[in-house]
Amino acid sequence: MSRTAWPVAAVALLLSVGSARALDPELLKLADPEANVAAGVRLADMAASPLMAPLLEEARASSPEAFEALEALGPDPFSLIEEILVFGHMDPEGGAEKSDPLVLVRGPFSEVDWQSAVCAEGCTASMHGGMELRRVDAAEDELFFVELDGGHAALGSGNQVRSMIDRRAAGGIDPASVETWVSTMNDAHFWLSAKGPFNAPEGQADNPMLAAFTEGLVGLGFGLTLADDVVLGLELSSDSEENAQKLFATVQAMLGMASMSLADDPDNAEMAQMLDKLSLTHDRARVQASLSLPADELMAQIAAKMAEQPEEVAEDGPANEETPAAAQPRERKSSGGKITIHGLEEEPVEVDPKPSQP
Repeated sequence: MSRTAWPVAAVALLLSVGSARALDPELLKLADPEANVAAGVRLADMAASPLMAPLLEEARASSPEAFEALEALGPDPFSLIEEILVFGHMDPEGGAEKSDPLVLVRGPFSEVDWQSAVCAEGCTASMHGGMELRRVDAAEDELFFVELDGGHAALGSGNQVRSMIDRRAAGGIDPASVETWVSTMNDAHFWLSAKGPFNAPEGQADNPMLAAFTEGLVGLGFGLTLADDVVLGLELSSDSEENAQKLFATVQAMLGMASMSLADDPDNAEMAQMLDKLSLTHDRARVQASLSLPADELMAQIAAKMAEQPEEVAEDGPANEETPAAAQPRERKSSGGKITIHGLEEEPVEVDPKPSQP
């Protein structure tokens, strides 16, 4: 997927469009039939969550200029988004980007002055299939917007948007063709789905655990919900129950190794506790994992971690005349029982802390 640098106005459009639990079949009809990756966002629920609401208020207070376009759309623009779907295509051989993304949005566009938001820095108008397209002049990469009707709109490159208009005119694709591979995690605030085949990362093809993980893997999904509880979900789909059982055992082994690694590390005690709360289930050809944490507990842990971070040293250096610690000789134990001292000479000096024998 191309990394389109959307201007604030274009992002404002996405934010200008309640909350829907089910995927809109009218949007699925417009999906890129070649897509093998899909993502969705239900921004209204996410923005109202105990985690995001205070962060958004803080961001609004610290950077009011970034919210100017949003403010022009109404007092609570986040509540206007019903559904955002993003479709793209990834190369399973190496994860290379194969096409520009297509962004489909559902919301009350008839109630929003989208043109003022999107075209605040200028747009170039054109027509295709009887639909008016607006190219955002300020976009770093090619970005078109089209309002399809009072409740649906699309953004993307010219090729993606024009192809979508042609599909729409022809009646669209069968929504079931998308629903068959889009993860059941799509009721989360943010979700991501991908369909296989999947290969081990480059250079890891001989790793037996990764080979077992990817064998027969035909789909994966991730979901994140930010409510009173922060809920993370993972879904892995196999091509058979036998491979799903192997996948289940592989994931169990990975979690066991991670748990053992964290058990003796006091700096990762919270992470170890989180793993203990993770639920892993196996049902026919599907493996699912879920983790639920109270939002206030998670926020407290984040705040505690941030408080542990050392304060940054001022650019002018320390106030006193003492030699900065970074410039003083440093000592570090080596694996051979000796001590390596840096800073005395050009090369590190290794000494034996034990007295030499006569």
